[in-house]
Amino acid sequence: LLISIECEGKLETLLQTLDDLLACIQAAERSINYIQQSYKEDNLNDVKQIVGGKLCRQELGREINGG
Repeated sequence: LLISIECEGKLETLLQTLDDLLACIQAAERSINYIQQSYKEDNLNDVKQIVGGKLCRQELGREINGG
């Protein structure tokens, strides 16, 4: 990843802008991690629902059941 930033203003302004960008990236990373963890937990809860020894198609979807 190569980023080029030109600044004709004060160094403090550039540093604050970079700090703001970093905060946005960190917030996006936290959101992605939360969504991934939530998705994993939902799938684990679905797997626990067994109907007659067969995984419930309505809860898990066709791709998990192999159908």
